[in-house]
Formats: sequence, structure tokens, C-alpha cells
Amino acid sequence: VQQLLETNKAFFVDGEIRVNQKNNNEAYVSQLKGMKDICINRLILRKFAFHGDWVRVLVKRDEEEIVDNADDENAQNLCRSYGCVLEILQKKHSRRVIGTFAPFLNIKKNRKHLMVVVRDPKVPNIRVCTRTGLPTDIELNENLLLSVEIIDWIHDQPQGKIVGILGKKGQLKTENAAILQQNNLDPLPFDKSILEQLPTEPYTIPASEFNYRLDLRKKCIFSIDPESARDLDDALSCEVLPNGNLEIGVHIS
Repeated sequence: VQQLLETNKAFFVDGEIRVNQKNNNEAYVSQLKGMKDICINRLILRKFAFHGDWVRVLVKRDEEEIVDNADDENAQNLCRSYGCVLEILQKKHSRRVIGTFAPFLNIKKNRKHLMVVVRDPKVPNIRVCTRTGLPTDIELNENLLLSVEIIDWIHDQPQGKIVGILGKKGQLKTENAAILQQNNLDPLPFDKSILEQLPTEPYTIPASEFNYRLDLRKKCIFSIDPESARDLDDALSCEVLPNGNLEIGVHIS
């Protein structure tokens, strides 16, 4: 690697990896503005980095590009670059995914391994061991929604363990839990220290607030957010001025 860098035959790029959801073997890392993305077209070449991870990529220059286009920066920018991940600088993906057992005529617990079909198309299907993570009294079927942690790779095949059974797919509670986990959102209640920061009820505006805020409570100000909105943070107002002009207020929180 050092020799390639010293002879200007390769260079480093640090960036966020983006996995192609239509082909999870293929991923991209952005270069400078105006240059084509670097393509990494094998799982093993990206060190099994996941979508969103921050990586360091080695990009080898094409021999013809070095000779013919050494003085033509625009020509170099048009070439597709291919690279490989040298290092995962920051793992942003939790390595936990949601999936279901692949359809089998008979899913039996005495099978040593089963395949889990992952919902996220950017992650390959996972081979899991059925000896761990499964309650003894549960019937295995393809309708179970599973939480799976990836713990290893064998060639291009991720190996995982079942860390939770969310329930039957299609049920509201199960699907809500799946969405939270898939987006790395914590479903646990807020900690007591956070709740203590909320204002007491009934809430009154402290007098100190009026020292640096304009009190518009007596104005006719109305929200323009739809009825289904949870955040009412866009509003308008209209007032007739003494000279007959109209003053339009735009209020954005």
C-alpha cells in the first residue's frame, strides 16, 4: 500500500459507505465534488462494512489514466474509480437487523442452522444457529419476526444469532417494534433524569422571559400546519396598520 501511495498509483479517501439496496454486494463512497463515486463491488473488498459506516478506502489509479491523463484533470474526473476498504473508522450500523425465517416445508428445531431473510435489502440474508436464542416452547415458522445480531462472516455469508422474537409479522405492535429497532431507536421509557427537566403543570411563563421576547399573544396568529400535524411550528398573521397597509407576519418556530 505504501509503495502504491509513494509512486502516485493509489490514494486514500475517507467517507461514508452507501450500500446499493438493489445489489448489496455493491457499495459506493463519495469523492470530491464533481468526481464520480468510488465503487466497491465485493463484500469482502469492503471488509463487510455496513451502510452508514465511516471507512477509509484505497483507490488504485488506472495505468492508462496516469500516463494519458496526467495533465487532464477533467478527464480523470470522468473515470469510474474502484477501491477497497482498508479500515472501518467508525461503525455506525448496530449490526442488528430484522428478518424472518426463510420458507421451509418443515422448520424444525433440531436443524442446526436456518436462514433468516433480512428485511433491509442492503444486508445479505443471515445464517443463524437454532440452538441459541430460541425459547423451547415456541413453534418455528416463517411468520415470526426476529431480531438478529450479526456476529461473524464466513466468506460472503453473514453468521448471526437470534437476540429477540418480536412476535408475529403483520401485527401492529410487532411491526412498530421492528421499525424502532431497524432505525436504531430506543423503545425504552425516558429516564427519570430527563423527565425531571420537563416544566411543571400547570405551566406559567416565567417573568424573565418577557425581558428578551416579544409578547404576541394578543395578536391573531394562526397555524398553517395540517390537522394531522404533531408539531405546530408554522404560522401566519395579518394586521391592518394605521396607514391602511397590511402587515403580514410569518412565524416559524
